[in-house]
Amino acid sequence: MTAATTAPGRAELLDRADRSGWAPIDLSLGNAGDRAPVEGSADLGGYPLCRGSEELRHAVAAMFRRDLDLLVDAGDVAACAGVKEFIATTPLLLRGREPRDTVLVPQLAYPPYRHGVRLAGLVEHAVPTGPDGRMDLAAVPEEVAARALMLWVTSPGNPTGVVEDLRAVVAWGRARGVPVFVDEAYVDLVWSGEPGSVLRYGPDGVVAVQSLSKSFGHPGARLGWFAGDPGIVAQLVAARRETGLIASAPSQAHAVAVLTAGAAARAQRRELVGARLGDLVSALRDNGIGCPDPPGGMFAWVAAPDGDGDAFARRLATGAGIVAAPGSGFGDAGRGHVRLAAVAAPGRVAARMARCQSLSDSVEVLR
Repeated sequence: MTAATTAPGRAELLDRADRSGWAPIDLSLGNAGDRAPVEGSADLGGYPLCRGSEELRHAVAAMFRRDLDLLVDAGDVAACAGVKEFIATTPLLLRGREPRDTVLVPQLAYPPYRHGVRLAGLVEHAVPTGPDGRMDLAAVPEEVAARALMLWVTSPGNPTGVVEDLRAVVAWGRARGVPVFVDEAYVDLVWSGEPGSVLRYGPDGVVAVQSLSKSFGHPGARLGWFAGDPGIVAQLVAARRETGLIASAPSQAHAVAVLTAGAAARAQRRELVGARLGDLVSALRDNGIGCPDPPGGMFAWVAAPDGDGDAFARRLATGAGIVAAPGSGFGDAGRGHVRLAAVAAPGRVAARMARCQSLSDSVEVLR
C-alpha cells in the first residue's frame, strides 16, 4: 500500500520554478488577465496576495517603528479585510487544537467576538470585569483555561475605553499556553497613560490586530493587518487563503498610501477624536448625566439614569434625536448603560444635550 503524500503547495511549486533555470510560466490559477478593457477602470486583473502585498507589509512594519517605537518584522505581518472580519473568523480558522474548545472573551465585548465563537461552534467563556474595569483573569477557573483555544482582549476597550494591563495579560496566557489576541483598533486613542501595542512584550503567543478605521479615519477601505507570533500568523494566512479571506488590491494600495503619509495625519486624527470626546463628556455632565472620563477609545460609557439602558436609548432617540448604542448589545453586564461615540461636531451635540436634563428626570419611558 502506497503511503499518502502531501500535495505540493503553490508557493513550493513557484519556488521550484524560480530555481529551475527557466522563466516561470504560471498556469496554476484561472487568472482572467485577458479581460475586455473598460475605460477609466483600475487594473485589477491579478489576484491580490492573501498575506498582503510586500509594499503593504513593509508599510505596516514602518508604521510600528515610527508611531509605536516597535521593531516588527514585515514577514510576521499579514493583511485582513478589517478588524471585524478578522475577529469573526479567527476562532473558526484556529479550531482543532484538542481539547481546546473554548474561547475567552471580555464580559463586556464588541459583538463580533461572540458571533465568531458561535460561527466556529466553540464554547464561549466570558471573563469577568474586575473593580478597576479590567478583565479579571484570576477569576477564570484553571479547568476552563486548560480548554481555552484563545483569549480575546480589546485595549483600549469597546465599549468602556478601559486600558488593560497587557503585560499581565500576556504573562497569564503564556503560563497556560493560551494565545492572546489583542484588538488594537484604538491603540493610539489612550487618554490616561501612554499608547502602546501588546507587541511591546514580544511576539511569542501574541497577535495584535489593527486597522485603518479608527486611528486613521478610513473605515471604507475595509483594511486591517495582524502581526505577532510567526507560527500563528503563518497558520492563519494559510487558512485564510484557502477560504478566500483576502483584502482587495485597491484597499491594500490605499493602505500603503495612508500608512506612508507620515505620522502627522494620524496625530491630527487623534487630536480631533480627543477634543470631540472631551466635549461629549462635558455636554453630558452639564446636562445632569454622569459620565466618567474614558481612559481610552472614542466612546462615552454612560449609566442610564433609571438603570435601564434600553429604555434610555429610546428616550434619547425620541426626545432628543440622539442615537446611542444600548449597552445590552455588548453583553448582559451592559444593560444599565448606553454607549455614545465621539463622532459628531461638538456644538451640534451640546445643543441636543440640553434636552437630556428633562429626559433624565422624566418618569415617562417612551417605548
